[in-house]
Amino acid sequence: MHVKNAVWVDSGETDESGAALYRNEWAPLRAGQGSVLQYFKALAAFGYDGWVTVEDFSTELPLAQRTVDNLDYLRSTAALAGLSVPAGRG
Repeated sequence: MHVKNAVWVDSGETDESGAALYRNEWAPLRAGQGSVLQYFKALAAFGYDGWVTVEDFSTELPLAQRTVDNLDYLRSTAALAGLSVPAGRG
């Protein structure tokens, strides 16, 4: 399974009716609109026990810090959701 997250951001533009136009931007796993916890709960409900890969193109944190934070977040969130979590720091 593949995990990433994004947010919708007001572009500052409008369409011809005057309605706001939005664009998506990458976001850290913890800050995006998608619920990683709910995603993991759905996987657990179906008995998923395979790998989870991460794609995080956000730039709020340096890559090394972002990688460590994502691993910690994914492990704790998977455990909350009832997914098996391997020991160690992969």
